[in-house]
Amino acid sequence: MSLVRFVHTDFLRLATPISGVADTPGWLREQAAGSVRSAVRNVAETAINHNADFLLVAGSLTDSVPDLPLAVAWFEQITQRLQQSGVQVVVRATSPQEAALLAPVCDIVLGPDELLFASRRSTGEIHLRVSDQSHPATQELTVAVGRELAPPEGRTVYNAIPATQCSAESDCHGVVGYLALSAGAVQAVHPDEQFEYGCVVVEADTEARQLKSEFVATDVIRFAVEQLTLNTAMTVESLASALVGASDSLDRSSARTLILDWVVDAELTADLRDVGQFDEFALLHRVRSAVQSGHRGVWPRRLSFQRSATLRVATPELESVEEYIQIVSGAVHSYDVDHYTSAHRLLSGQPGVAPALISGLSMLGRVA
Repeated sequence: MSLVRFVHTDFLRLATPISGVADTPGWLREQAAGSVRSAVRNVAETAINHNADFLLVAGSLTDSVPDLPLAVAWFEQITQRLQQSGVQVVVRATSPQEAALLAPVCDIVLGPDELLFASRRSTGEIHLRVSDQSHPATQELTVAVGRELAPPEGRTVYNAIPATQCSAESDCHGVVGYLALSAGAVQAVHPDEQFEYGCVVVEADTEARQLKSEFVATDVIRFAVEQLTLNTAMTVESLASALVGASDSLDRSSARTLILDWVVDAELTADLRDVGQFDEFALLHRVRSAVQSGHRGVWPRRLSFQRSATLRVATPELESVEEYIQIVSGAVHSYDVDHYTSAHRLLSGQPGVAPALISGLSMLGRVA
């Protein structure tokens, strides 16, 4: 028996708060507050459910050294759960102080230049040992963390490369005897981090010198930017309805909330008095009210218009409106429209729907 199975993750990010969720309902702020710990629990459950021999934390437990003591105290319950299920816990320390904190709760603490060797005994038990020399025994898996290690001839090597983002090809088969991957962090903590976050399940057959990996998502909150392109003229009502429908159509998990930034590319049309309803916050309020019901797993965080979006305003013949559009958006295009009792015009500037254009036209509409 030569199969070694383990779960690799990089940064646990314990004690790091989620940013970008201040303007959210209470249920989402509560979920965000516990999201990193929930993601760490998901990593542990992944290791248990896949019958892993050990969990490898190749990065750090925390982003800040002062947070480490409390983080280790909480992490002990995770290690106990894993050890009771037959999963050993291997972590990497970058300083003697960090190693001293981790040693009581983990099975193995790797130093900066140490290698992990894993093999299967005849009894079926996994055997782990640590060395600073690359001299593996026959049918022994060598695990290097954060250092380049070329595969020795006839050996099997896994190179864990700590990073906050997982490797592009995290579901893959390695070349004969060698595989190098970043597993990434367990949870995004900032809106700019728009990727899947989780861990990698690795199987190594040291006899056949074959390695394969499978990415497993563990995040409970995910940030994303989505673009909505509409080819017909949109009123405020039709745009809000389209945004709600697009939000509902996105893939979702009952255990994960998607925090969305919408970017809209469309031709917007409104009477002058209604232009203010295209304001980002006014439109967001409409969409949020529709998607928040029942906590459907999607929360629109922000809404903006693509540079190619346009706005057409129906207005009486007011020179002030045309002048304002020209100042903010450039050359004005006008179209005369008969409205039963009075003549109206449709005005539009160059592509782009800037907040200043919306707010200024809204003010002119109130005083017209």
